[in-house]
Amino acid sequence: MQILTAQENRCFYCARTFGVRIARGSRDVILRCEWDHQVPYAYAQNNMPENFVAACHVCNALKSSFLFRTVDEAQTFLALRWPAKGYGDIATPAPATEAYGVR
Repeated sequence: MQILTAQENRCFYCARTFGVRIARGSRDVILRCEWDHQVPYAYAQNNMPENFVAACHVCNALKSSFLFRTVDEAQTFLALRWPAKGYGDIATPAPATEAYGVR
């Protein structure tokens, strides 16, 4: 849980807070926390703690096994992919009990 604390309970890539409601087309979904290999396991086979970040389920899925030169490059890629895949922000937070759907 040190990673979540260091990231202030936000996605490493999009900085959205875990547990908020977001839009996917006409549906509302809750932004879940997932553990992501910053450098994809497929490339480095690195399961060391420093290679893990907390990512929202949307960024984790959109990032997939893409490899980026910098964090900024990954963040820019994902910021463009969110609306392209029909995701958007809603201002209403989800109840605290639903926030941690960690896989």
